[in-house]
Amino acid sequence: MRTPCPQWSAAQLLTHLWCTAERYHRLLDAALAGRPEPMPVNEELAALNEREVKNAASHSVSGTLALFESSATAYLERAVPHWRIAPFQIGGGCVGDAMGIAAIEWHIHAWDLSQAGGQDYRPDSAEVLRRCWVRAVPHLPIDRGGEPWSALLAAADRNTRTPFKGKRT
Repeated sequence: MRTPCPQWSAAQLLTHLWCTAERYHRLLDAALAGRPEPMPVNEELAALNEREVKNAASHSVSGTLALFESSATAYLERAVPHWRIAPFQIGGGCVGDAMGIAAIEWHIHAWDLSQAGGQDYRPDSAEVLRRCWVRAVPHLPIDRGGEPWSALLAAADRNTRTPFKGKRT
């Protein structure tokens, strides 16, 4: 099934979410061991995401969703006690900032998957997510006024004006 992420099907997007949750565990492990790692960005991050999805073990859609849910929940439980560890990664940032970035990404992709299924998605915490964006990625523009979920979707380069027409691929 197509998604608003043109490079990925719904199954691949779920695999990306699972791989990303696992990456956050590795970054936290490195930070707790006193060996912070850089957070890849831009083209480096896109290439890493593509490699991880390509090399991930194959599971059913429900199996991949369960793996993501388990990994994301475990990350939350592990990361919260270390909220203020800084620098979390080379280049700055703390665990709390990384958790904010993860939450933003996971909610944006929940919207992508919902759109692919012909549904809408809106988190209850859109204003918190917008504040996370402003704090964790201040170099990326976001509308600081108006409706927060629309601002986040626009900042993440999602087209909310034209309904997405998902179809089987």
